[in-house]
Amino acid sequence: MQPKKLIFLLTILALPNLLNAQELGIRAGGNLSTWNISFPLEEEETKKYLFGFHIGGTALYELSDNLKLNTGLYFTQKGVVAEYNDIDETSETRLKVNYLQLQGALEYSFGEQNVKPFIQAGPYFSYGISGKAEETFEGTTIESDLDLGNSEDDDFDPIDFGLNFGAGVDIDKFRVGVNYELGLTDLEPNDLDSEDTYKNSSFNLNVSYFFNR
Repeated sequence: MQPKKLIFLLTILALPNLLNAQELGIRAGGNLSTWNISFPLEEEETKKYLFGFHIGGTALYELSDNLKLNTGLYFTQKGVVAEYNDIDETSETRLKVNYLQLQGALEYSFGEQNVKPFIQAGPYFSYGISGKAEETFEGTTIESDLDLGNSEDDDFDPIDFGLNFGAGVDIDKFRVGVNYELGLTDLEPNDLDSEDTYKNSSFNLNVSYFFNR
């Protein structure tokens, strides 16, 4: 399926559910992401967290007094920072991919009516819509676009599927939460013959506001 058609399909599937939610809101926050890799780094190499952000719609459906379903459709950024340091050379590469992400989580809440802590867990599905690489060497930064696809000419697979774990607290119409996203799919294109794997790993701090709570 072509990327534009898949993005359109995800949006069409998500919007009716969001609009018909018992509680509908907007969510935004900051991300710290990196990669879980299957191979050891060289002594001169260092893997660091990349800062990004996410924003989108979030919805809650009440299943029982303390049990809810939390869904959302977000624009979100993930990636990694890689540094190389030795006696003669120092360089930094920043890889950032922009995703459209659909996620759902089963949520359990407790506490008072206006102040309710919660925990949640569930799956997420992301599709990469664009990406950039920034390479800095000796004070000079070169930017280039990342090619997302599954041929040997592409840089990364656009599909990212994984698990989402979160906790936070609801205070009246607001929600403050922290989430961890564990990627389960290899980001390397399928046509590349390699045993190395790269998987997303991301923490985020987020704030939501619910319009009809």
